[in-house]
Amino acid sequence: MKTRVFLALSLCSVAPNALAIYGHNQLNAALFDWVGIVSGGGSGTVVSPHFVMTAKHVGGLGFNLNGTDYTATQRIDHPTADISLLRFSNTFTKYSLPFFDDVMGQVLTFVGFGATASERTAGANAWTGYDYQGGFGTRRAVTNRIEDQVVENVGGHTSMALLADLDYYSGQTPLGSQDDFLGGGGATANEGGVIFGDSGGGSLLQVNGEWRIAGVNIWISDTHGPNPGGNSNYLDYGDVFAATSIHEYRDWIRTNAPETVPEPATMAALGLGVLALLKRRRSKI
Repeated sequence: MKTRVFLALSLCSVAPNALAIYGHNQLNAALFDWVGIVSGGGSGTVVSPHFVMTAKHVGGLGFNLNGTDYTATQRIDHPTADISLLRFSNTFTKYSLPFFDDVMGQVLTFVGFGATASERTAGANAWTGYDYQGGFGTRRAVTNRIEDQVVENVGGHTSMALLADLDYYSGQTPLGSQDDFLGGGGATANEGGVIFGDSGGGSLLQVNGEWRIAGVNIWISDTHGPNPGGNSNYLDYGDVFAATSIHEYRDWIRTNAPETVPEPATMAALGLGVLALLKRRRSKI
Protein backbone atom coordinates (compact mmCIF):
# COMPACT_ATOMS: atom_id res chain seq x y z
CA MET A 1 0.00 0.00 0.00
CA LYS A 2 1.29 3.47 -0.88
CA THR A 3 0.99 6.06 1.90
CA ARG A 4 0.11 9.59 0.92
CA VAL A 5 1.74 12.45 2.77
CA PHE A 6 -0.09 15.66 1.84
CA LEU A 7 1.29 19.18 1.83
CA ALA A 8 -0.71 22.29 1.05
CA LEU A 9 0.82 24.60 -1.51
CA SER A 10 0.62 28.02 0.13
CA LEU A 11 3.14 30.10 2.07
CA CYS A 12 0.88 31.17 4.92
CA SER A 13 2.41 32.89 7.94
CA VAL A 14 0.89 30.24 10.20
CA ALA A 15 1.95 27.34 7.99
CA PRO A 16 5.02 28.26 5.91
CA ASN A 17 4.80 25.18 3.68
CA ALA A 18 3.37 25.84 0.22
CA LEU A 19 4.29 24.66 -3.27
CA ALA A 20 5.69 26.23 -6.56
CA ILE A 21 5.93 25.08 -10.16
CA TYR A 22 8.84 23.08 -11.52
CA GLY A 23 9.63 21.20 -14.71
CA HIS A 24 12.46 20.59 -17.16
CA ASN A 25 10.77 22.41 -20.05
CA GLN A 26 8.61 25.26 -18.77
CA LEU A 27 6.27 27.42 -20.82
CA ASN A 28 6.55 31.18 -21.27
CA ALA A 29 4.75 32.11 -18.06
CA ALA A 30 4.74 35.82 -18.92
CA LEU A 31 1.82 35.07 -21.23
CA PHE A 32 -0.39 34.32 -18.22
CA ASP A 33 -0.34 37.83 -16.82
CA TRP A 34 -3.80 37.54 -15.25
CA VAL A 35 -2.37 35.14 -12.61
CA GLY A 36 -1.02 37.02 -9.57
CA ILE A 37 0.03 36.72 -5.93
CA VAL A 38 -2.45 36.50 -3.05
CA SER A 39 -1.27 38.07 0.21
CA GLY A 40 -1.82 34.85 2.19
CA GLY A 41 1.28 33.40 0.57
CA GLY A 42 -0.04 31.80 -2.59
CA SER A 43 -1.31 32.51 -6.07
CA GLY A 44 -4.63 33.56 -7.58
CA THR A 45 -6.26 33.79 -10.99
CA VAL A 46 -8.43 36.62 -12.29
CA VAL A 47 -11.62 34.89 -13.47
CA SER A 48 -13.84 37.85 -14.45
CA PRO A 49 -13.71 41.68 -14.43
CA HIS A 50 -14.17 41.81 -10.63
CA PHE A 51 -13.26 38.37 -9.22
CA VAL A 52 -10.08 36.47 -8.40
CA MET A 53 -10.17 32.75 -7.60
CA THR A 54 -7.74 31.17 -5.15
CA ALA A 55 -7.47 28.33 -2.63
CA LYS A 56 -9.37 28.65 0.64
CA HIS A 57 -6.27 27.78 2.69
CA VAL A 58 -4.52 30.82 1.16
CA GLY A 59 -5.79 33.63 3.37
CA GLY A 60 -5.89 37.38 2.93
CA LEU A 61 -7.59 40.06 0.85
CA GLY A 62 -4.52 41.43 -0.91
CA PHE A 63 -3.71 40.66 -4.53
CA ASN A 64 -0.64 41.75 -6.50
CA LEU A 65 -0.96 41.62 -10.27
CA ASN A 66 2.06 42.53 -12.39
CA GLY A 67 3.45 44.80 -9.66
CA THR A 68 0.20 46.56 -8.75
CA ASP A 69 -1.47 45.93 -5.38
CA TYR A 70 -5.22 45.53 -5.02
CA THR A 71 -7.40 44.89 -1.96
CA ALA A 72 -10.55 42.81 -2.20
CA THR A 73 -13.79 44.23 -0.85
CA GLN A 74 -15.12 40.76 -0.06
CA ARG A 75 -13.82 37.24 0.40
CA ILE A 76 -16.20 34.34 -0.27
CA ASP A 77 -14.96 30.98 1.04
CA HIS A 78 -16.61 27.74 0.05
CA PRO A 79 -18.09 26.15 3.19
CA THR A 80 -16.17 22.88 2.81
CA ALA A 81 -13.96 22.81 -0.29
CA ASP A 82 -10.53 24.40 -0.77
CA ILE A 83 -11.65 27.22 -3.07
CA SER A 84 -12.39 30.92 -2.53
CA LEU A 85 -13.48 33.99 -4.50
CA LEU A 86 -12.15 37.49 -3.93
CA ARG A 87 -14.36 40.37 -5.10
CA PHE A 88 -12.73 43.67 -6.18
CA SER A 89 -14.19 47.11 -6.88
CA ASN A 90 -11.66 47.78 -9.63
CA THR A 91 -12.07 46.24 -13.10
CA PHE A 92 -9.63 43.69 -14.52
CA THR A 93 -9.37 43.57 -18.31
CA LYS A 94 -7.72 40.15 -18.70
CA TYR A 95 -9.03 36.98 -17.09
CA SER A 96 -9.78 33.27 -17.52
CA LEU A 97 -13.48 32.50 -17.26
CA PRO A 98 -14.27 29.25 -15.41
CA PHE A 99 -14.63 26.13 -17.52
CA PHE A 100 -17.55 24.25 -16.03
CA ASP A 101 -17.29 20.98 -18.01
CA ASP A 102 -15.46 17.78 -17.07
CA VAL A 103 -11.73 17.80 -17.95
CA MET A 104 -10.79 14.18 -17.26
CA GLY A 105 -7.95 13.17 -19.56
CA GLN A 106 -7.27 16.75 -20.68
CA VAL A 107 -3.80 18.34 -20.59
CA LEU A 108 -3.96 21.47 -18.42
CA THR A 109 -1.47 24.31 -17.93
CA PHE A 110 -0.61 24.90 -14.26
CA VAL A 111 0.39 28.47 -13.40
CA GLY A 112 1.64 29.88 -10.10
CA PHE A 113 4.24 31.90 -8.20
CA GLY A 114 5.58 29.15 -5.95
CA ALA A 115 9.11 28.01 -5.29
CA THR A 116 11.31 26.26 -7.80
CA ALA A 117 13.33 23.05 -8.01
CA SER A 118 16.34 21.78 -9.89
CA GLU A 119 16.47 18.55 -11.83
CA ARG A 120 18.62 15.74 -10.41
CA THR A 121 21.11 14.95 -13.13
CA ALA A 122 23.99 13.50 -11.06
CA GLY A 123 24.58 11.29 -8.04
CA ALA A 124 22.84 8.20 -6.71
CA ASN A 125 19.37 9.57 -7.45
CA ALA A 126 20.06 11.10 -10.86
CA TRP A 127 17.07 11.41 -13.22
CA THR A 128 14.54 10.46 -10.54
CA GLY A 129 12.95 13.89 -10.05
CA TYR A 130 13.79 17.33 -8.67
CA ASP A 131 15.40 18.92 -5.61
CA TYR A 132 13.45 21.67 -3.87
CA GLN A 133 15.25 25.04 -4.10
CA GLY A 134 12.87 27.40 -2.29
CA GLY A 135 12.06 30.93 -3.36
CA PHE A 136 8.73 32.57 -4.16
CA GLY A 137 7.40 35.27 -6.42
CA THR A 138 8.22 34.22 -10.00
CA ARG A 139 5.36 33.23 -12.31
CA ARG A 140 5.94 29.80 -13.84
CA ALA A 141 3.89 27.48 -16.04
CA VAL A 142 4.04 23.78 -16.90
CA THR A 143 1.63 21.19 -18.27
CA ASN A 144 0.23 17.90 -17.01
CA ARG A 145 -2.66 15.57 -17.70
CA ILE A 146 -5.69 15.12 -15.43
CA GLU A 147 -5.84 11.37 -14.84
CA ASP A 148 -8.17 10.90 -11.87
CA GLN A 149 -10.40 12.72 -9.39
CA VAL A 150 -11.09 11.94 -5.75
CA VAL A 151 -12.71 13.50 -2.71
CA GLU A 152 -9.95 14.21 -0.17
CA ASN A 153 -9.90 15.91 3.23
CA VAL A 154 -6.62 17.80 3.45
CA GLY A 155 -6.01 20.48 6.08
CA GLY A 156 -9.66 20.46 7.12
CA HIS A 157 -10.94 21.08 3.58
CA THR A 158 -12.96 18.37 1.85
CA SER A 159 -12.63 18.90 -1.89
CA MET A 160 -13.27 17.09 -5.13
CA ALA A 161 -9.72 17.13 -6.42
CA LEU A 162 -8.45 16.71 -9.98
CA LEU A 163 -5.30 14.58 -9.90
CA ALA A 164 -2.17 14.62 -12.06
CA ASP A 165 1.17 12.87 -11.55
CA LEU A 166 4.78 13.74 -12.35
CA ASP A 167 5.92 11.35 -15.09
CA TYR A 168 9.49 10.67 -16.17
CA TYR A 169 10.46 11.80 -19.68
CA SER A 170 14.10 10.72 -20.11
CA GLY A 171 15.49 7.32 -21.00
CA GLN A 172 18.20 8.04 -18.41
CA THR A 173 15.66 7.56 -15.61
CA PRO A 174 16.35 4.26 -13.75
CA LEU A 175 13.79 1.51 -14.32
CA GLY A 176 12.60 1.75 -10.72
CA SER A 177 11.56 5.37 -11.27
CA GLN A 178 10.03 4.94 -14.73
CA ASP A 179 6.62 5.09 -13.18
CA ASP A 180 3.34 6.40 -14.55
CA PHE A 181 1.62 6.25 -11.16
CA LEU A 182 -1.89 7.15 -12.34
CA GLY A 183 -1.52 5.32 -15.64
CA GLY A 184 -2.63 8.12 -17.92
CA GLY A 185 -0.09 7.86 -20.70
CA GLY A 186 3.24 9.35 -19.64
CA ALA A 187 4.80 12.81 -19.70
CA THR A 188 3.38 15.76 -21.60
CA ALA A 189 5.60 17.99 -23.74
CA ASN A 190 6.06 20.49 -20.88
CA GLU A 191 5.63 18.03 -18.00
CA GLY A 192 5.90 19.52 -14.53
CA GLY A 193 4.18 19.92 -11.19
CA VAL A 194 3.27 22.35 -8.45
CA ILE A 195 5.31 23.12 -5.36
CA PHE A 196 5.18 25.42 -2.29
CA GLY A 197 3.58 28.77 -3.17
CA ASP A 198 1.49 27.59 -6.13
CA SER A 199 -1.64 27.10 -4.02
CA GLY A 200 -4.50 29.07 -5.48
CA GLY A 201 -2.92 29.30 -8.91
CA GLY A 202 -4.90 28.28 -11.96
CA SER A 203 -5.07 24.98 -13.80
CA LEU A 204 -5.93 26.30 -17.26
CA LEU A 205 -7.35 24.86 -20.47
CA GLN A 206 -7.34 26.57 -23.86
CA VAL A 207 -10.76 26.37 -25.48
CA ASN A 208 -11.24 27.88 -28.95
CA GLY A 209 -8.28 30.19 -28.40
CA GLU A 210 -9.41 31.35 -24.96
CA TRP A 211 -7.75 30.34 -21.69
CA ARG A 212 -10.31 29.00 -19.20
CA ILE A 213 -9.73 27.95 -15.57
CA ALA A 214 -10.60 24.31 -14.82
CA GLY A 215 -8.98 23.90 -11.40
CA VAL A 216 -7.32 25.63 -8.44
CA ASN A 217 -3.95 24.23 -7.26
CA ILE A 218 -4.19 22.92 -3.68
CA TRP A 219 -1.81 20.11 -2.63
CA ILE A 220 0.93 17.62 -3.48
CA SER A 221 1.30 14.05 -2.21
CA ASP A 222 4.48 12.02 -1.70
CA THR A 223 3.58 8.68 -3.22
CA HIS A 224 6.67 7.32 -4.89
CA GLY A 225 10.34 7.80 -5.75
CA PRO A 226 13.61 7.81 -3.77
CA ASN A 227 12.63 10.87 -1.70
CA PRO A 228 16.26 11.68 -0.77
CA GLY A 229 15.44 14.90 1.06
CA GLY A 230 12.47 13.61 3.05
CA ASN A 231 8.92 14.90 2.82
CA SER A 232 10.05 18.52 2.55
CA ASN A 233 11.95 17.69 -0.65
CA TYR A 234 9.62 15.21 -2.30
CA LEU A 235 9.55 16.01 -5.99
CA ASP A 236 10.01 12.54 -7.41
CA TYR A 237 8.58 10.84 -10.45
CA GLY A 238 5.30 9.31 -9.33
CA ASP A 239 4.34 12.14 -6.98
CA VAL A 240 0.70 13.24 -7.31
CA PHE A 241 -0.66 16.77 -7.10
CA ALA A 242 -4.17 18.15 -7.09
CA ALA A 243 -6.43 21.03 -8.04
CA THR A 244 -9.93 21.75 -6.77
CA SER A 245 -12.39 20.92 -9.55
CA ILE A 246 -14.22 23.89 -11.09
CA HIS A 247 -16.72 21.47 -12.63
CA GLU A 248 -17.68 20.10 -9.21
CA TYR A 249 -18.30 23.56 -7.72
CA ARG A 250 -19.85 25.21 -10.77
CA ASP A 251 -23.18 25.96 -9.05
CA TRP A 252 -21.44 27.63 -6.09
CA ILE A 253 -19.29 29.72 -8.48
CA ARG A 254 -22.26 30.75 -10.62
CA THR A 255 -24.25 31.76 -7.53
CA ASN A 256 -21.51 33.80 -5.87
CA ALA A 257 -19.88 35.26 -8.98
CA PRO A 258 -22.54 35.29 -11.73
CA GLU A 259 -20.36 37.44 -13.99
CA THR A 260 -18.05 34.42 -14.43
CA VAL A 261 -20.69 32.71 -16.57
CA PRO A 262 -19.74 33.13 -20.26
CA GLU A 263 -21.88 35.40 -22.41
CA PRO A 264 -24.28 33.63 -24.83
CA ALA A 265 -22.07 34.53 -27.81
CA THR A 266 -19.08 32.88 -26.13
CA MET A 267 -21.14 29.80 -25.28
CA ALA A 268 -22.31 29.56 -28.90
CA ALA A 269 -18.72 29.75 -30.14
CA LEU A 270 -17.71 27.04 -27.68
CA GLY A 271 -20.60 24.89 -28.87
CA LEU A 272 -19.53 25.26 -32.49
CA GLY A 273 -16.00 24.33 -31.51
CA VAL A 274 -17.20 21.16 -29.80
CA LEU A 275 -19.42 20.33 -32.79
CA ALA A 276 -16.48 20.74 -35.17
CA LEU A 277 -14.38 18.48 -32.97
CA LEU A 278 -17.10 15.82 -33.01
CA LYS A 279 -17.29 16.00 -36.78
CA ARG A 280 -13.54 15.54 -37.07
CA ARG A 281 -13.67 12.57 -34.74
CA ARG A 282 -16.53 10.98 -36.70
CA SER A 283 -14.58 11.32 -39.92
CA LYS A 284 -11.85 9.06 -38.61
CA ILE A 285 -12.45 5.38 -39.32
